[in-house]
Amino acid sequence: MRTLDHRLSEGQVQFLQQDSATLMDILKNHSVYSTYQGIAKDFENNPFIALSHSASQSIAPSDQPNVPSDFSLGGLSGFNVTHIADGLARFLVERTKQELSVAFFEKFKEQLEAQRQLQILFPSTFQRLEAIGDDIYRFSAYLESLRTAFQQDLTSLLPHLRQLIQDPSMDQVFAQNPVLRIILSDGLYLVMQLNDDKHIGDALNSYISYEASPAHLDSINSNIYPSLALLNTISQSLRNDTPANGSYWVRSQDFAELKDEVTLKLYLGLLYQQLELFEIEHNQQLRIGNRPVLDFLEKGNQDFSKFRDTAIALISPVVQEGKEIDVKLSYILNLQQQGQKANYTDFYELMQASLNFLETVKKTYQLVSGEKVPLGFDRFLKLTHSLGDMYVDINEKRYASAVSELVSLYQEYVVKPAEDHSEAVSQAVLAQREEFEDAFEKAIKDGENVAGLKQLLSNYEVKAAISKPLQDSILAIVGRYSSDRNTLKKQFEALDIEDYEKKYAEYQSRISDFLRTYGNFAATVARAENSAQVQEAIEAAALPAGSSRIKRNTAFNVALNGYVGLHYGYENMKINGEAKFKPTFGLSAPVGLVISTSVRSKPENGTSLSLFLSIVDVGALASFRFDDPETESVPDIELKDIVSPGAFFVVGLNKMPLSIGGGAQIGPKLHDVTATTVSTVSDHYVRYSVFVVVDIPILNFYTKPR
Repeated sequence: MRTLDHRLSEGQVQFLQQDSATLMDILKNHSVYSTYQGIAKDFENNPFIALSHSASQSIAPSDQPNVPSDFSLGGLSGFNVTHIADGLARFLVERTKQELSVAFFEKFKEQLEAQRQLQILFPSTFQRLEAIGDDIYRFSAYLESLRTAFQQDLTSLLPHLRQLIQDPSMDQVFAQNPVLRIILSDGLYLVMQLNDDKHIGDALNSYISYEASPAHLDSINSNIYPSLALLNTISQSLRNDTPANGSYWVRSQDFAELKDEVTLKLYLGLLYQQLELFEIEHNQQLRIGNRPVLDFLEKGNQDFSKFRDTAIALISPVVQEGKEIDVKLSYILNLQQQGQKANYTDFYELMQASLNFLETVKKTYQLVSGEKVPLGFDRFLKLTHSLGDMYVDINEKRYASAVSELVSLYQEYVVKPAEDHSEAVSQAVLAQREEFEDAFEKAIKDGENVAGLKQLLSNYEVKAAISKPLQDSILAIVGRYSSDRNTLKKQFEALDIEDYEKKYAEYQSRISDFLRTYGNFAATVARAENSAQVQEAIEAAALPAGSSRIKRNTAFNVALNGYVGLHYGYENMKINGEAKFKPTFGLSAPVGLVISTSVRSKPENGTSLSLFLSIVDVGALASFRFDDPETESVPDIELKDIVSPGAFFVVGLNKMPLSIGGGAQIGPKLHDVTATTVSTVSDHYVRYSVFVVVDIPILNFYTKPR
């Protein structure tokens, strides 16, 4: 026997060097444990040898007896598979992210192809994705190209939005609320003028001169156009003759000269002339609150002592708000001249000051009409403010904020009205369906032609609720089957009006969801400064909506497959020596053989049915690698700790990389992994579980095509 430091104590040999290499070489062959603490525990009842250990020491979770299991791999069970298991976990984690990313881009492309509204808002992105085509699974190679497209589309979001508003695809949205189209379009025109670096004074003048339609604005409120026209005339009359001093309008000291009665009368006389010329040129009398503007000025001069204050109050808001705009604008221009950049707050304050100038139109209306400002004014101005906020966000490359504002606008002014309209149609149709169907049947019986049936639609009260595209659908049915009365009746009865409107509301809601999800993703990528930030954006936005194609579109497939996802079930584990079922929930990452076939409703849509025979489960390692992908190595892991034979029935979801399944397995001993420790259980156990997982093919063995 090799010499070891020892002593006799109470009839036992007590070794002094507790865990020396020599002592361990001797003792490990006489114990089922492999560490000193375990061996000392094993020798506690030995009458001859005493291995000391402190009371605080206990057997480490990983230091369990090397008892062969009933499915032992013999000599391989203790084989160190640390690098293999960790590499497999890394692969599954990375491939999970890749699968979800591919699915995300496929869904992105699919949504853009399906909805014209989105193609108008994101034309560069749509064209780029169309060019990529079926190579979308190689999205990483096109990221820089897509990033450029995102930037182009987000920078031009306002003109794209204006184009969308005018597009026929939005006719149904505005059919019940045509005023909304006018407000959005005109508000965007004004804001886009500012986007072209025009002063708000020039923007308003351009709007009144070239864009504003009295008839359109009258549908909002008949006082908006004449009030804006009067405000613009006053604004242009107060233009500074020497703009070099940095002021668009006359300065406060110049305005003070109007307090002189003669000067004020001269000004009002010239203003009167300008308004008269405006009415002649536009062939329209300006009336505010049913009071002709020229008559308002003319009668004011008859009692000028009273009218004087009213006249000053009419003019002064332009100068007061103008001064605020000039201060903000001068500050930004001075910074630029000094080679500095104005910040977001500077541009935001300038935009707010500019839009506050437009707000003075309410004061104009009140002074001329003597009445309370109608709601139409606030509706017009509120939307313009929201669009102005979008402009500032885009100008400052705060794309996420701009997208958020766009989503809010779309939700409030498109989705909600569509949902409300759907509800109104349902109630109207339910109340009058029988009456209309009787009238329709009578029209058919009496041999009414298309024109007669069209008149019936016009006379029918529910027409006010039914959208024009739906009316067109009804008339198309009439036109197609007018000679076949029985078919015509059946086709009409099959037309579900409530369902038609409900689906349209849902369609608009999906567009809003797209803008929220993909718009924010595009905004994040457009602002990314390096590839790591782009990858983070993809991982944050990617949703399970792609496909694992092979097993979902072939008659028969055999492959080595991994699944990564969440499981829930029960484990039959020993607790205090007694086997008990306890619930289990966590990350599962089994790897094994999968045998699959597909069930397809259409050639391009496949759902796979699979028998999955698991071999190992590296869920604990995968969980660690999701949290900590950087650590180079983990503590030693043996094959017996990850072996997990089992059988599962798995359904691969259509057009997704997701699968759901259930079955049973011998649960892996490996329960937890950190950078420095591993935790295992002592006994093998059975786990019954269901899971939702990402489907990750590793190696394809055999495929039989359809």
